Amino acid sequence: MASNQFFYRDRYICLELLDLKNEQDYAACRFWNEPYINNAHTLIYFATGKWNVKVEGCEYQPEPGEICILRCLEACLLVPIQYPCSMYRISFSSHYFKIVDPNFALNAPFTKRPLGVGNFYRITEIEQARFFTNLCRIQ
Repeated sequence: MASNQFFYRDRYICLELLDLKNEQDYAACRFWNEPYINNAHTLIYFATGKWNVKVEGCEYQPEPGEICILRCLEACLLVPIQYPCSMYRISFSSHYFKIVDPNFALNAPFTKRPLGVGNFYRITEIEQARFFTNLCRIQ
């Protein structure tokens, strides 16, 4: 059975964990098995399994440990191709950082690139321990 945990932090940020054991789990997750247009900036961390990701017509197959970033209104479809698989998704308003970043410089990776381009990063490019520590603080 799929595990889909949703943690709503406040009106600006939420965290979701999707853990799928098989195709039936994926079929049961109605939001995840169809294309959607993002209504916030999003980070998706692919923890296990293999995925096929389509972003604005570009197709990717991220490995575990990769991160996908999506900006507001960027279309996306996530399809698992190897089970079990899991991912974390953090969605947040660009205004979440307005007080500490009034010029929105932290939004540059999301907004200063063409749609469907520059969406993926290896977790090794980021301090992995720090990433997970901060991820757990959201809850």
